[in-house]
Amino acid sequence: MKTAWLITWKWFGDHAAVEDDVVAIVSYRRSGSYIKDLMENLYIEKTSSFSEKLAYAKDKNAIPYPASYSTIKGVTWTGSISCGDNPFLFGRLVSNVRVEVQDGQETLRWEERPVPALSV
Repeated sequence: MKTAWLITWKWFGDHAAVEDDVVAIVSYRRSGSYIKDLMENLYIEKTSSFSEKLAYAKDKNAIPYPASYSTIKGVTWTGSISCGDNPFLFGRLVSNVRVEVQDGQETLRWEERPVPALSV
């Protein structure tokens, strides 16, 4: 696959490490707003209690960590999205997504896209 949205866990410090960092691979055809909504739902699903999930389902504004686009020199960049605290979900468009198999073990490989350079 040439391009896809990749959603992974990122964290600061070993105490917040996640064993399996890949959360989702989504078609590049999906919009950034779709990915933001998906990431909020994934974060809630993975980190919240049943009562919290119910509260968030009733009121989207109750979500403590809404997903947000990255910014570069104050300009919104819709190709990179984060959601959460520590650990947090990191979604971005990546290139050359592929699965490599060795000794029956699958490993996901991809290439990070360069962050756009803005001249201000």
